[in-house]
Amino acid sequence: MPPMELPPRDRGAEDAFVAAWSAAEALDGLDAVVEAALEARRPMLAARLCGLLPEEAAEDPALQRAFAAARLLLRVDREPDPLLVEGFYEDWKRARRAFMDRVRRRQRARAGQERPRGPRRR
Repeated sequence: MPPMELPPRDRGAEDAFVAAWSAAEALDGLDAVVEAALEARRPMLAARLCGLLPEEAAEDPALQRAFAAARLLLRVDREPDPLLVEGFYEDWKRARRAFMDRVRRRQRARAGQERPRGPRRR
């Protein structure tokens, strides 16, 4: 009988836990373990465990959420393209800088200050 308690938040422990459940002959209680993983805010573990269940078992709303998490994890690449990540961070910096400039202008207008005495912007 595989363990019913969730493993610690360690990749190796989770791998051993999923391997124990996949080697089990009877999957009695696996749906309760999946629900416990969702309640513990561990969607990756729940998604890995629900992969052992047949699709017909997804009548319970908690199991439907676990199957949805599994589908989402299958769509997402493990390693994003470095150029996309770099472009994202550049766009993020530019948008953040524009936002902070608007905030500074608004705060200066409230204070009646025309221009900054000593700007802290680098």
